[in-house]
Amino acid sequence: MGHTTIKFPRADKAQFFKTLNRRVNEYFKENNLSKSGNWHLHLKTIIMFGLYLGPYVLLWTLPMSGWLQLFLSILMGVGMAGVGMNVMHDANHGAYSNVSWINKLLGSSIYILAGNVYNWQVQHKLWLKAMWAITRPLCKLACAMGSSCSLCLKSCSSRLGSG
Repeated sequence: MGHTTIKFPRADKAQFFKTLNRRVNEYFKENNLSKSGNWHLHLKTIIMFGLYLGPYVLLWTLPMSGWLQLFLSILMGVGMAGVGMNVMHDANHGAYSNVSWINKLLGSSIYILAGNVYNWQVQHKLWLKAMWAITRPLCKLACAMGSSCSLCLKSCSSRLGSG
């Protein structure tokens, strides 16, 4: 038994991104939201760096039991993940602050996580393209079936690529 491959035309690619961009901008405007980080993100930054660097300093400077070392290592891992998935990620997207040098500085926090900004940006862009290639057909399929899709930001009654 053979299978049928569903294909979607790519002719509306530019129109889709225009529509998506317009809808995202409208969402931020209608809800009076900033496109960059607010005090919540800044507080989270302080907490995540504290969770990462605090245990690091304690592990290097104080003698302690193995169990306490294990606990601090786990805490440090949580902070490390928080710095990478929140602070560095948003900053490298230019979304942490409206000030570009702050984004560049906090995006460089990947270096204390043993990473590289350039390498992250290249790999991340490739990953995002791959995810878009997978999710866009699913979104269009949901729209074609009269359903809604979380990627469209609104009900698919207006269909992708249109108004």
